[in-house]
Amino acid sequence: MRALLVMAVLGFAWLAPAPAQALNCIPLIGCTCNVAASGIGFADFNPLAAGDEAAIGAIEINCSGVLNLGGTVTVEILQGQWGTYAARKMRAPSGDMIDYNIYTTSAHTQVWGAGAQAQVINGDIFLLGAWSANRDMFARLVANPAMKPGDYTDTVTVRIIW
Repeated sequence: MRALLVMAVLGFAWLAPAPAQALNCIPLIGCTCNVAASGIGFADFNPLAAGDEAAIGAIEINCSGVLNLGGTVTVEILQGQWGTYAARKMRAPSGDMIDYNIYTTSAHTQVWGAGAQAQVINGDIFLLGAWSANRDMFARLVANPAMKPGDYTDTVTVRIIW
């Protein structure tokens, strides 16, 4: 059984109030921020084997036209096509679904989501004009003997607030 999580990527300025340490725009130049996320691919998985399957993906954020003095960016990973934040799901073409989730650390203790489950990322300490940061995403597929063979996928959106 193979499972692949496809990451959709969006980079944009959010119109909500900025966090206290948000990036500052340089007047007359303007700012842009882009985010790119790699797909998270689980290896072939035997649901009868002991243990869960783990995989890692990465998020890369690059901003230009900013004056950064300890600024941050908030990163949200939305719930996906078929599940919720607490129980994301991947789906096979047959319609069968399996549970997985994306976490902030390799310990798989805190789900990475939106709002209170978003992550604040610190980038370069002080740069005039450019700011960048990278962060790993840690995913886990939970073993379940009732899983049916197939290729399972989901698409989630990564959103930045700066």
